[in-house]
Amino acid sequence: MTPRIAAGLLLLTSLAFAMGLQPSNAGAQEAPAAVPDSGALSAEDVASLDARVERIREIEARIENLQARAEKGDERTRRVLESRIDGAWSDLANEGQAFASEVQEFSAQGIDTGDYEAGALRVIEAVPTKIRAAIDNTWEKVEPVDPDASVTDQAAADARVFDSVGRINGFYATLVSNLELSESFGLDVSDERQRLIDDLQDRAENMSIGLELTQDDIAAAEASLALKPDDADLAAQVKLLKARSKKIAGLLERAIGLLQGLGISSPNFKKQVIAATGEVNTDVLNPAVAFGLLGDWLSGIGDWFVENGPRLLIQLLLFLAIIVAFRFLAKLGQKVVTRALDASGVQMSRLLRQMIISVTRGLIMIFGVLVALSQMGISVGPLLAGLGVAGFIVGFALQDTLAHFASGLMIQIYSPIDGGDLVETGGVFGKVQDMSLVNTTILTVDNQTLVVPNSKIWGDVIKNVTAQNMRRVDMVFGIGYADDIPKAEGILEDIVKHNDKVLEDPAPVVRLHELGESSVNFIVRPWVKRDDYWDVYWDITRAVKMRFDADGVTIPFPQRDVHLYTDEAVALAAPKARDAQAAIAEGEPRPATPDERTPSTGLDADSPDAPEGRGDDDGDSGR
Repeated sequence: MTPRIAAGLLLLTSLAFAMGLQPSNAGAQEAPAAVPDSGALSAEDVASLDARVERIREIEARIENLQARAEKGDERTRRVLESRIDGAWSDLANEGQAFASEVQEFSAQGIDTGDYEAGALRVIEAVPTKIRAAIDNTWEKVEPVDPDASVTDQAAADARVFDSVGRINGFYATLVSNLELSESFGLDVSDERQRLIDDLQDRAENMSIGLELTQDDIAAAEASLALKPDDADLAAQVKLLKARSKKIAGLLERAIGLLQGLGISSPNFKKQVIAATGEVNTDVLNPAVAFGLLGDWLSGIGDWFVENGPRLLIQLLLFLAIIVAFRFLAKLGQKVVTRALDASGVQMSRLLRQMIISVTRGLIMIFGVLVALSQMGISVGPLLAGLGVAGFIVGFALQDTLAHFASGLMIQIYSPIDGGDLVETGGVFGKVQDMSLVNTTILTVDNQTLVVPNSKIWGDVIKNVTAQNMRRVDMVFGIGYADDIPKAEGILEDIVKHNDKVLEDPAPVVRLHELGESSVNFIVRPWVKRDDYWDVYWDITRAVKMRFDADGVTIPFPQRDVHLYTDEAVALAAPKARDAQAAIAEGEPRPATPDERTPSTGLDADSPDAPEGRGDDDGDSGR
């Protein structure tokens, strides 16, 4: 029989002896239960305590059976059975603590528990020894993980280690609860408390070191993975290390909780757990933890600057140098393009010229920024791909704007209008003030600024008033029918001839154009320079009015003859109208109506008495 089995049997024997119970004949000697006094255990309470003692005996028997099987089995079987034995010892301790706790509750109520209390004290006093033996036995079976093994073997080893460590955590939790139970019985456990605190602090310290080393391994593995992103083994190693770090952090957090149960605060360990897992909990409200995290972050930032500062400074200076160099190249390229456009002699609009120069400079600067970013270690490939995707999305969302852009580009290329031109397009008349690839700004003649989308301009008729250097001034002047036509024609030709702003080539035109309703109309069409259009228009108009007045040539108003019918004529016509209607009814030819007669006499138009030339009632006088 092993020492562990013997110790367990000794514990059970002491319990049975203390409670005066004999398993073989306990039922035969048991007397009918009597109603207990107020200060004694009831039959139900006795039955409950006896049931717990029986469960303790069952666990002990299970331990003895497992131990016997372990002695006969092979190495692998023995390892498994010993792990189960350790678990059974933990069950035995928990059941003993439950028994002692129940006895302590009865004692606190003033109930006499008799020998049960002595047995409970023996149980809680024996628990630390048994549990520590289980802890030592579990630690002996923990094998370190081989860092050179494959990822699969390391994962399997991690599972075994963390399983053992998890059981040890349970053992320590049993020790903490047993300590609290001992204090409730009034036992002096100061030494046991200090020993337990020391053990848990050492345990937390070891896990803290393991967590820090694992974090360093993760950083190194991720750095290697960045250089070899396609290495599957490195990726699996990083995943394994992160899982290991998470498990160690969980174990450390469990140890911190046990220390807190003993009244020991561990802000440094809490800080490390939060930093490793990234999970923020109520521990950050602890000032020591919060300031510790802040200090670590500031220290980390400082260390990063110390380590990477010189390299970053050099990269920054190189970035600025590249930007300055390409800015100089952009200005040089701008000058070269400007001179090339001047030398080419190609006719293009001022706006198109400015766009070509600006695009050239912009492309050079964009290329310079990409080169500078690549020198900073930034990959421009994903950046360009992202810009392409973003451009597609933006283009889909801004379809109308792109239509304006395309129209503006066509206007720039074909140059139907340019800055400063007087145009009529898109329902707007005015001077082109500014033009972009999206819209055109037009200043109307009454000084209103209108912004017209380029698609409306390109999709409409464009009338460029100032596109040519010469313009023809079209004017019409009318004289009366009684006026001298050669005289009026001579006056008009003289006025045009003596105007200094009228061009000789092409020659001006002065012609009799039409015989109007009220006047005889002349057209006057001199050619002038574009900027002299309105001056000539106004000067000739003024001169014609003054010369016509001086020379007795009339400029007639519109005239119309109005014919009035008197009441006498209407009365004379009424009977004849009735006679005509009657004749029509009888099938006879009708007489002429007043409308068919001359307005002045009331006679038929075909009558021989009608005046000559008065057969119509247009009312025109012929002038």
